[in-house]
Formats: sequence, C-alpha cells, structure tokens
Amino acid sequence: MRQLDKAFTRDRKTQGADSTRSPMQHMNHSTRQLAPQAMNGRDSGRFPSTRATAPWLALVVVLASTAAWWLLPPEAVIRWTDESAFIERATVALYLASAVAVLAAWRSLPAAVAATMVLTMLAFAAREADLHIHLTGTSMLRVSYYLRPAPLLHKLAGLAVIGGLLGGWLYLAVRMVRAWGANQLGAGALGTNVGTFLGVLVFTKVVDRSMSILVGDFGVRVDSGLRTLQVAIEEPLEMALPLMVVAGLRQYLAARAP
Repeated sequence: MRQLDKAFTRDRKTQGADSTRSPMQHMNHSTRQLAPQAMNGRDSGRFPSTRATAPWLALVVVLASTAAWWLLPPEAVIRWTDESAFIERATVALYLASAVAVLAAWRSLPAAVAATMVLTMLAFAAREADLHIHLTGTSMLRVSYYLRPAPLLHKLAGLAVIGGLLGGWLYLAVRMVRAWGANQLGAGALGTNVGTFLGVLVFTKVVDRSMSILVGDFGVRVDSGLRTLQVAIEEPLEMALPLMVVAGLRQYLAARAP
C-alpha cells in the first residue's frame, strides 16, 4: 500500500508539473519525444510510401508477350519484332526519351552519374538502331572485329566509345555498391528498380546470344515456335528497359524530395 501511495503521489506531482508548463514548453517537449521516432522511421526505409515499378513492368511485359505468342500467328509476331520493325523503333525512341528525362533532372543528380546515364542511353539507342553496323558494315561490338583487318580509325573510335562506357559503368557500380553497403538501397524501391533493370538486361542478352550460338556454332535446329517465343519475349523486354530507367529516376527524385 505504501508503494502504491508513493507511485500515486509521484504521478500527481508529474501531472502538476505538466499543467504549469506553457503551451510552447509542451510543444518543445513533444517534439523532443517524437524526433527520435521520426528519425528512426526515416532511416529504416528510404522509400516507405513508394513501390518499385520495374518488377511489375517486367512481369506485365512477359505475360503480354507470352499471350501474344500464343494467340497471334507466328508471322504477325515476327513482323512486329523483326529488325527495324515497330518494337525496335519504339525502343530507340524510348531510349532517347529516357536520355532527355535524365537531362531534365540533371541538377538533382551527381554530375558524373547524370553524364554516364545520358551517354549510356544514347549508346543503347545507337546499338538498337544498328548505327555501328551502318557505319562499318559489321558489328563493332565483337572482339573478332578488332582482330581482323579494318580501318584503324574505326577501331580507335570503337575502342574509345566502349572504353568510355565501361569506365562509366564501373563508376556507377562502385557508387551502387557503396550505397548498398551504407544501407541506402537495401530494401528501397530504387534498389529494386536497379536490380530488375540489370537482371532483365542480362537475361535478354543471354537468351539472344545462346540461341545464336546454338544455331550458328553448333548447328542445332531450333523449332520455329521456340524461335518466335524467344523474340516475342526478348524484344518487348528490351523495349521496357528505358522505361525502367525512368522509373528508377523517379524513385531517386522522390527520395530527395523534402
């Protein structure tokens, strides 16, 4: 009973002390109590109110492409996904649009990151439009091109472009690893978008090259239906890549917003 009386008396004194505080003192006291909670909530998740859009975009593209392959005749699928067809032209336009989006957000990005992203989007657009083939008559992205006779100026230009891009990508990779190490991208939408972009990029290139190697180097006969399914999924996924860049840029700007 005595302990209860002491606790009751202590609570009454605390309430009496609170009642003598001014409204400003009450507000400062509440702010001091809530500030650590707000900081913890902010640090625990960099993107608490947003969701990554890249994985959902990739999933929708795969499902829609598979449905188109199943429902449409193979000739229609090939006509839409062939070289210089609608999907390839749309991919080039989207890469150029993503480069413009990065330029529009230049002041909100580190200068080196923005420059690397713009050059990468322009290079991907040029690759998709096969400009390197139109200029030299063959692909400048293969090692064999630099091992056989070709104009020295073309080789030097190709190596300069490829070396610059590889250097920029290495810089972005180092920044990304540091960001993950500092838990800035651990569970955020930005990190998920970046991971999805890289995964889709690797997947499309592996699928494309593996099919070409099987047919060209090993003489494997690939069923026309399987070949149609490959281009039906690969080409639209490549078209979705610049959209993922814009989605990742949006998440980054949202994270920097006050």
